[in-house]
Amino acid sequence: MDLDELALSLTGPLVNWYVKRHEQDLERFLKNARVYMSPERFMARVFFATVMMAIFSVPIGLYLTYMAIESLLNTLSPSVGPMIMLVFGVVMLILPLMVYSIMMALPRMQSSDFQFKVDSELPFFAAYLAMISQSGLSVTSAIERIAGIKLLEAIGKVAREIVVKNKAFGMDPLTALTETALSTPSHLFQSLIMGYVTNVRTGGDILHYLEIRLNEIVSDTIDRVRRGAEFLSTLMESYIGAGVILLIGLNVLYLAQAITPTGNPIGALQQAVNNNLLFGLLVVPAISVAFIYLGEVSIYRVPYTDTRPYIAFGISTTAAMVAILAGYTSMFHSDLGYVIKVGPISIDFAIYMATVMVIAYTPAAIYAGKVIAERRSLERAFSDFLRDFTELRKSGFTPEKIISTLADTRDYGALSRYLKDISKQIKYGVPIRVVLSEFMSKTKSYYARVFAWLLLESIEYGGATPETLESLASFSSLMIRINDDLLARLKPLRFVPYIGAMILTLTLVIMVFTVVSLSSVLLNLSGYYVNYVTSSFALTTVVDSFIMGLVAGKLGEGELSAGFKHAVAITALVLLIYLASPLISKLFVV
Repeated sequence: MDLDELALSLTGPLVNWYVKRHEQDLERFLKNARVYMSPERFMARVFFATVMMAIFSVPIGLYLTYMAIESLLNTLSPSVGPMIMLVFGVVMLILPLMVYSIMMALPRMQSSDFQFKVDSELPFFAAYLAMISQSGLSVTSAIERIAGIKLLEAIGKVAREIVVKNKAFGMDPLTALTETALSTPSHLFQSLIMGYVTNVRTGGDILHYLEIRLNEIVSDTIDRVRRGAEFLSTLMESYIGAGVILLIGLNVLYLAQAITPTGNPIGALQQAVNNNLLFGLLVVPAISVAFIYLGEVSIYRVPYTDTRPYIAFGISTTAAMVAILAGYTSMFHSDLGYVIKVGPISIDFAIYMATVMVIAYTPAAIYAGKVIAERRSLERAFSDFLRDFTELRKSGFTPEKIISTLADTRDYGALSRYLKDISKQIKYGVPIRVVLSEFMSKTKSYYARVFAWLLLESIEYGGATPETLESLASFSSLMIRINDDLLARLKPLRFVPYIGAMILTLTLVIMVFTVVSLSSVLLNLSGYYVNYVTSSFALTTVVDSFIMGLVAGKLGEGELSAGFKHAVAITALVLLIYLASPLISKLFVV
């Protein structure tokens, strides 16, 4: 008996009752999400996981909630510990409901993700159909070709379904196209395929229809880019309000709480520091992650991620964490109030942490910037190469001769080294399919891969006719312009977090030194507690400023890896302002 059979045997009555009332809805969203299982098996998994989680989490949640409430009722001034325990207790109580909701939402999330991937690949798919049709091949032949490649992942999956229905189950091609299109969550894909089927059945002009649909799909992509850029502008404004302004307001509140205690001044000071650390290290980063996610799902992007910058970032993170933990335990003796004197400069843990982060993440930022710049240069150069390729083809050159000529006479920047290797291999007699396939496996640019694939298909199946190549060159140029237009629209947004970090740090410096002067007079606090408060508040500012840089990259350049350099730059800016805090305090604090 496997796990699914055990789950079905334990939750059978509940599963049957639920499926009987929602069977059609379950079948529809499981089919759209490409989840190939029966509704009964799916609901058995959901109910079994929910029940198991309830058995584990509810007793723990009841115990934590009871202990937290009892502790809060027995103390006059609530502390952070019981409140955290209460939050964890409530989370454990509702955890079964969260598991149920997440598992029920997973197919819909998969369907939404699949729709995004299909919509992202649709311009390339439509361009391929139009190009193949110009060569005299049918759309069904093109779909069979796409089913055998991995470049268009989502549409390739749909194409394989069509081929299976046609070849294995004996459906005629048009019926297989219709059924598969209707089960695909992308409305644009449905419209494209259903319009094609209608034109075939009524004897319409297929080539004209595909060219018109390609123009419409590209126009829709342009509109999506513009709407996404406008939405990201709104997101950035909201982020500054939710992250920076809220953090400044709470810092004022916590510092005011520290200098106006109702009881023990040291206890009030510790509670203010704990509240600041809780909010600055948990809540603000969580808000930042939420905005990064909204930026991820709000703009047009290719369904491929270059992982090389993130690997470098992971290595830098490991090095930074080791250095920070080692320094905190050995140099600062696990004490935020400890200060190291280096000449006239007092180095607290916040300064040490910011310095380590700048040093550790600079190599990752430089590498990510280099990778991104090379990829974008390669994409623009390949579009220029396709235009030159088309013009030489109109002059009667063969594809092999065109590649050799352009490799020797034209500098394409990042593409040149690839082009010289391709030309060399072609001269040695390597087939052009092998050469271009090897290029596609080497490059990390999605656009370059797709353009190379379209070029290869136009040569092998389209006969490399000038009309087909002209269509390909125009399409590639348009897609690059769309991407450049997005970057141009987002460019002003990347500077907003710099302003927010400067305001946050300057406000912190002025407030902290004001509080220091007041607390030393009103509360007679020692220098240790002053350093403790200053270091703890500066620590949260450093961490939140670093994350602001990541947000600047995501919302201002469309890529999280582009935010590595902004994170380093903003952290360095915060460090300089904090080091200059004695001078700033003399200017602004009376």
